[in-house]
Amino acid sequence: MINILLLSLGHGTSLLFPFLEALKKTKTRGRVIATDRDPCAAALQFSDKAYIVPGRNEPDFNSAIKQIIKREKITLVVPSADGDMIHFAKAKAEFEKTGVRVLVSDQKTIEITTDKLKFFNFCLENNIRVPKFYSAAELAGSRSAVKYPAFINDRFGQGSRFAHKLESQNDLLYFLKRIPNPIVSDYIAADEYSVDCFCDFDGQVISIVPRRRLLVCGGESFVTRTEKNKTIIGAALELLKKLKVIGPANIQCFFDGRDATFFEVNARFGGAVRSAFEAGAETPELLINLLRGKRIKPRLGKFKDRRLMLRYNDDLFINEKDLKKIARIN
Repeated sequence: MINILLLSLGHGTSLLFPFLEALKKTKTRGRVIATDRDPCAAALQFSDKAYIVPGRNEPDFNSAIKQIIKREKITLVVPSADGDMIHFAKAKAEFEKTGVRVLVSDQKTIEITTDKLKFFNFCLENNIRVPKFYSAAELAGSRSAVKYPAFINDRFGQGSRFAHKLESQNDLLYFLKRIPNPIVSDYIAADEYSVDCFCDFDGQVISIVPRRRLLVCGGESFVTRTEKNKTIIGAALELLKKLKVIGPANIQCFFDGRDATFFEVNARFGGAVRSAFEAGAETPELLINLLRGKRIKPRLGKFKDRRLMLRYNDDLFINEKDLKKIARIN
């Protein structure tokens, strides 16, 4: 029996439904359990069992997750939020002592991928193409070195909250005062891609699915199209191996028709990862087979080309009293 614990699902079901479907497709006895700190998180209404847990920064968080692991006989823990990744990378050995697998890369990898300055420097050291960039210290010394248009973001930022295009030095000065840990890079005028990747528990790269981001809202793809771009696949493969990724990764890059220029890696499932699943990556099924002891061969390039995903919102209506039925772990 394989029971999967999905953490911090919030209002999205892009991970939940594929894992529920994967258990059926592989004819595997098991359940998918979901957690969140918010009882109104819509995903909790669709899982086989749901729990409301403390926030990851609260002292009882680890204890609560361990209680669920024991109570539900969990096989695999899947962190899904950015903040979860560093928490579980640090506590991976502690949790795996209970007999579960935790789907997260090692701490060093997570520290690189959650810090844009560390990531850019890592790529330069490994001859991986990234935009020219300027740290806050470099900007303090010579702001005139920046060529416009440019791009500014927070070094540790998540999503698009601090991401802005800069047209002039006035823009730069304005945002330098408002972004906590600014990092500035050249603006790349090229098509933007997300690359959904999966590596097994030993770091072997299993699948790489590039998709062009055709419509982006709030940092997430709402219209996206898979593309069998050999240049991106090859460059992403090199990056994954250098980073020693375990489990999922969502890589962000630009492609100008000749080269892939990387600007971010999220060592977790991306928000639009279902596009890759549907196109043939089938990551939840592969994970279940890995947990059953099967060896999985790399399947690079084995996915449907130019497959469009059109995301849309839906509504769920419940009685308020039903929220009280969700189990709480304090």
